Amino acid sequence: MARGGHLRTRIRTTIALALTISLGIGARTAWADQTILSAGPLTSIGISADLNCAVNHSGDELGEFYEDTACGTLLAVGGNLFGPGFIPAGESASPRTTFTPVGQSPVSGSGTAGDPYRIVTTVDLDGTSLRIVQTDSYVIGEESYRTDVELQNSGESAADVTLYRAGDCFLQDSDEGFGSVDATTGAVACVEAVPGSVDGSFVPGDRIEQWLPISPGSHYLEADFDDVWTHVGTQLPFDDTCSCPEHIDNGAGLSWSFIVSAGGSATRSHLTTFSPLGRLPLSTTKTADAEAVLPGALDGYTITISNPNVTFVALDVITDVLPIGFAYVAGSTQGDTTADPSVVGQTLTWSGPFVVPGATNGNAGSVSLHFSVTVSSDPGEYFNNATAQSEGFTVAPTGDTARVVVEAPTTTTSSTTTTSSTSTTSSTSTVTSTSMSTSTETPTSTTSTTSSSTSSSTVSTSTSSSTTTTTSSTTLTTSTTSSTTFTTTTTAAANRPPVCTGARAEPAIVSPPTHGLVDVAIAGIVDADGDLVTVKVTSIKQDEPVEGRGDGSTCPDAAGVDSDVASIRAERADSGDGRVYQLAFEAKDGKGGTCTGTAAVCVPHDAGGACGGGGALVDATTPKNCASVVVSTVSPLGEDAVFPVTVDVPADTPGRGAVKVKAQALFDPATGALTARAPDLRAAKPIKVSGAVARGVQPGHQVTLTLKLNPRGKRLLRQQTTSMPVRVTIRVKRKGTESTMFDFPLRWRR
Repeated sequence: MARGGHLRTRIRTTIALALTISLGIGARTAWADQTILSAGPLTSIGISADLNCAVNHSGDELGEFYEDTACGTLLAVGGNLFGPGFIPAGESASPRTTFTPVGQSPVSGSGTAGDPYRIVTTVDLDGTSLRIVQTDSYVIGEESYRTDVELQNSGESAADVTLYRAGDCFLQDSDEGFGSVDATTGAVACVEAVPGSVDGSFVPGDRIEQWLPISPGSHYLEADFDDVWTHVGTQLPFDDTCSCPEHIDNGAGLSWSFIVSAGGSATRSHLTTFSPLGRLPLSTTKTADAEAVLPGALDGYTITISNPNVTFVALDVITDVLPIGFAYVAGSTQGDTTADPSVVGQTLTWSGPFVVPGATNGNAGSVSLHFSVTVSSDPGEYFNNATAQSEGFTVAPTGDTARVVVEAPTTTTSSTTTTSSTSTTSSTSTVTSTSMSTSTETPTSTTSTTSSSTSSSTVSTSTSSSTTTTTSSTTLTTSTTSSTTFTTTTTAAANRPPVCTGARAEPAIVSPPTHGLVDVAIAGIVDADGDLVTVKVTSIKQDEPVEGRGDGSTCPDAAGVDSDVASIRAERADSGDGRVYQLAFEAKDGKGGTCTGTAAVCVPHDAGGACGGGGALVDATTPKNCASVVVSTVSPLGEDAVFPVTVDVPADTPGRGAVKVKAQALFDPATGALTARAPDLRAAKPIKVSGAVARGVQPGHQVTLTLKLNPRGKRLLRQQTTSMPVRVTIRVKRKGTESTMFDFPLRWRR
């Protein structure tokens, strides 16, 4: 493929090539400053001081990117693009300013899952308050390495940025290839081109170079390599397009647009995978049953590992790191395992193996597990991380996910203040004088305010000696009362209904198909307030006919509507793809909160298999033509080995005329026990131990049949201490139901 009129030539040398680009971008040597060297399969992962990357896979003669380092980290902020000083054939990612290297750590770690190899590279963005701290890590044995780009903002205002992680793919035998996108995970890849069946044509091969996002909110692009760099130069997010079917000289990458708060930081992470055999990483997702809960309440999580490969993948362990203050509830694990995990600090580890099925019809295979936790007593926002490990395949972790908000109760405070005090002041004075005149005066003055004050003056008259007496009295009274009352009222948040999104059937898979009834409970329902939740089954449906051919000839196939436990029959049609029961239910918290949902139960056709589903749903509990058999409670099985069987003949039995009802038990030599149906009636030649027939019974009526056991049957029956299998058939002339089998509890009368 011509680039700039010349074929792209791969140059590998231990001497740095000084290349000067006349784009205002400084000269740059195409080599890595720190390199992880390992046994592989990624034998070399190099990171330059200004965030180029270079990777080699074992068995590949050349590097995985064009000219080794045509990949890297770039960032757009404030109308400026920053990136590595030199990107081979990446001139279109311009104009850009070179990152300013701050420091780079030596390679650390031991290359294990718990202590991967690491390189930490720090760069500044001149003219901004931003700094990038990038950590690249690798675990020996994997075909992927991880990149975590932390953006730190030391400024006083938020920064609106777009981060790019992109590269110019080199697919070894050819620099041209196709593209692929995983719509579920948002992963994008370059795919090698191999010769097709038509001369001169090419088709996608196995080899891939893939970018898989761990952090949410990413966008992808796969296109001609120059179009990728040109798009980066626009400083716009990638537009989620893929030139997938085009055979081109391609590149690809991811972008994230986000805001870094003043004085804050933000991290975006992804995996880069290089696999000659096209082994795709598995992905991990995790969800919380309830996003908002009260302190100390119960909540639940569901972890799902998805496999996009066509072959199955065995997981060694599944791990989960709980938020601080959260605790696992012992015995709560359900799904692909019911075993409790080992718990070390906040880390939960479930030991495998867990076999994840391969993808079918473009749909990833998966395994999942659900468990319950007690949330923290401290209000706040909490996130969770989960992942798994497999030999030979990479499993992408979730990153921070499964957000749970622990809400504080509402508090109301009121106060009342009253002030009161009392003081009294009294003063009295008297003056007496004598004069030659006579006068009489009687003035009175009264003043009242908030403080009560009274003043009075009295003049008395004497005519004989002209004596005047004056008396003055003053009284001041102030009344103040002081009292303070504080009242604090704590009001719980309004009642929240239970959450049914995590509901599941337990067990979710019923195998083998024994034709007996199996109890199934509804689990996984949580209540954010910690209220006691009651569950009622409202209907039970199935995707196969109740009385289909080759399903065991039993009916009805389910019971338990309006109760908290359903009973479903462990059977499926011989010619089908497994039976699926759908259990509809309603959950109540006793305070007016309700939720509804359905839970599925699979009866696989073969052991270890799955159910296809998709058939029309029919009611499994009230089918037509089912014999309603009632165990007699009047005449228990006694020493004479007589066993009464009472049969209610359905009113809607097809056909006209008298009804023939037959009940029997069989002896199967292959098992040496009584049975309602032998595996092969002709080959085994079972001996009928007991039987009874009633003719002339009308639909809608009841008949009692007496089964009489011979001595041999009596001996056999005594060996069965719990139940006796009986087969009942209802027939009207030539039309009738298939046989229905029942297990009757035994009650011996001595």
